[in-house]
Amino acid sequence: MIARSPVADAATVDAQYVFTRSDLQPVLGAIRLSLGDGSMQLDSPLRLQDALARLICGLGGRGRATVRRSPAALLTPEYWQIGLAGLDPPTHAAMLELFRTGRP
Repeated sequence: MIARSPVADAATVDAQYVFTRSDLQPVLGAIRLSLGDGSMQLDSPLRLQDALARLICGLGGRGRATVRRSPAALLTPEYWQIGLAGLDPPTHAAMLELFRTGRP
């Protein structure tokens, strides 16, 4: 995981994270576990973005996630860019822990 410095004001946090596909695997498992849907496939940016939005909502937080895959084809090396914007600090802390440890 490569994290870009979060940008914070008094009430919100914005951050960018970049994962290789292999680094993202434990995070995907933790997201599926947190949402209680182990069979959910998070194999596209849109599906992962939706899962992150549901996770943020489930945490009682606010903010939004955007996900991009680069290159946007099934080629390697593959990088996934996750942007979090407008997160409240407790939600950002929970998301950062999930990204760092790969555990819910």
